[in-house]
Amino acid sequence: MPKIVLVEPMHESARRVLEARGDYDVTMLPPKTPPSEMLEACRGAHGIGVRIASLPASMLAEMLNLKVIAKHGVGTDNIDIPYCTDHGIRVAITANANKDSVVEQTLMLMLALAKRLVHLDREVRAGNFHVRSRPEFFGFDLRGRTVMVIGVGRIGTALIPMLHALGMKTIACDPLMDQAKADRLGTEKIDDFRAHLHRADLLTVHIPLTPENRNLIGAAEFATLPRHAFVINCARGGIVDEAALIAALNADQIAGAASDVFDGEPPPPDHPFFDVDASRLLLAPHAAGNTIECLERMAIDTAENIIAALEDRISADMLFNPEVLAR
Repeated sequence: MPKIVLVEPMHESARRVLEARGDYDVTMLPPKTPPSEMLEACRGAHGIGVRIASLPASMLAEMLNLKVIAKHGVGTDNIDIPYCTDHGIRVAITANANKDSVVEQTLMLMLALAKRLVHLDREVRAGNFHVRSRPEFFGFDLRGRTVMVIGVGRIGTALIPMLHALGMKTIACDPLMDQAKADRLGTEKIDDFRAHLHRADLLTVHIPLTPENRNLIGAAEFATLPRHAFVINCARGGIVDEAALIAALNADQIAGAASDVFDGEPPPPDHPFFDVDASRLLLAPHAAGNTIECLERMAIDTAENIIAALEDRISADMLFNPEVLAR
């Protein structure tokens, strides 16, 4: 009987989908299970479902029956992908489950920044209703603004039409996007995003964290953006250089930023982001995908990806390392 371990709690739908098969031994570990206990529970496992727990090569090397790791989400920086690929372990992602939720979170942060939501809420609660007439508290309309979208995968592809619906223009950079896709989306395709930073009223990133794009948006990029620009990161911590972002905000090189992610999560209590006023830097706890509907979708897709992989019928579109299918 194949052994399946969900190494972190997730929506009960995942367990129900797996147990409905009737021929799987399914275990869901409790919150914050120590790595040593997680490893012991996963010995002999054929499939693993994981959210944010770390799965390094040293741990995976002791799971000799492992065939598939199903990520509850799309980011795989907590999984040793090279090891998995070298050893024929399929790493599945919930490719379509969270894109709408992340798009909505991105739009929410853009609107909150543009409309000065935190500023205005704070002043009204303090009895300063008159700030509505002070220019420094005026927001601005998004219609007609230009948004630079870095990464046009599933999330970026879903985001661009929503930006257009709000009357914004988009310029988009993704080496995997051809001109035909850009034309379908009605966006301007750019190859070197740095050459167009001066055009961006807003910049939003939707790419995975890799060694190549760590600190992709750093001091030089902030210096090139317009002073009224906003930067949004609902992708992964580490793509936007945190120290450079703080420096840019303090120097008024950009007008504001919002981050749903941190470079190292959870952040320590003395993280420098917490010293920046919320009116300049909006923060969220990597919660873009944490909606009631999205959590259930991701749990179901996690379970279905495990089943499909074990039955050798999983689609390459659902794999982060589809090259393992050729093995």
